[in-house]
Amino acid sequence: MFRARESKLSHNRDIIVPLLTLCTPRPLLRTFDIWWILKTGQQILERGVVPQTDWFTYTEPDGIWINLHWGFQLLVTFMDRFWGVPGLVVSKASCLMLVAGLSWASFHKKLPAWALVLCWLGPVIIVSGRIMVRAEMISFVCLAAWMWALSRSEERPAVIWTLPLIQVVWTNCHGLFAVGWAVGTMWLCDNLMRHLTRGNWGFVAVPKVSPGAAVLGWLGFSFASFVNPYGLEGVKMPYMLWHKLSTEYEFYSTRNLDLISMPALIKQLIQAGRPFADVYLNIAMLMTGIAAMGLL
Repeated sequence: MFRARESKLSHNRDIIVPLLTLCTPRPLLRTFDIWWILKTGQQILERGVVPQTDWFTYTEPDGIWINLHWGFQLLVTFMDRFWGVPGLVVSKASCLMLVAGLSWASFHKKLPAWALVLCWLGPVIIVSGRIMVRAEMISFVCLAAWMWALSRSEERPAVIWTLPLIQVVWTNCHGLFAVGWAVGTMWLCDNLMRHLTRGNWGFVAVPKVSPGAAVLGWLGFSFASFVNPYGLEGVKMPYMLWHKLSTEYEFYSTRNLDLISMPALIKQLIQAGRPFADVYLNIAMLMTGIAAMGLL
């Protein structure tokens, strides 16, 4: 009877956590990039091709453009045509809920509920203010899907074969697909070490995914990144972006809030007089969620 009750409570938590995350407040459309995203998607539909050269920069019309965001741009364009701005707002809120749900499902059996809620609190507050209708929200979802698939592979090894498909979607929506490859490489090393040590030297038990299947899975999602309109050049894009931002950091860090340090960001927000009401409201909402979780 107690086991049945515990199973039911666990199921309730799995539902409540994503729903509470969906309730966290966020602005409607806070990024001006949405108009550039929509225009690019419209141009792709009208021309019937993915851009190879820059369509919008008049001073360099023949400049090479590796637009890995094309899949996301088409997705947003279709949503805008069918559902308009409300559909775009719902889509980003749904992405946040999906990220929270997948993340919770990945680790809910490995920690007690109270510890999971505390671990869940900080990231949700941060991400809820960052989820915008930009390609990065696909990276959040894909990374959460990666973690879910790897955690499920401990029970169902066949789940790892979903990773190449996730990687294809990620590669054709956002340039941070390299994060998936990095996570997968760490998972492969963990798998091989656990098989080698056989539960000794502090490593956990031998995984169900065999070393051969792990290597094949790693090769599968590694080569999946080549399934993009730009081939090798598309795969090299994350490195090119990292190189550009690192060598020209001083220029970009003063113009892009994503690249400045946390103390500098807080200082700018205080100097600008930007209110922190949303943050406090998020905390209040999620603390209410923690209390509810304790009653389950």
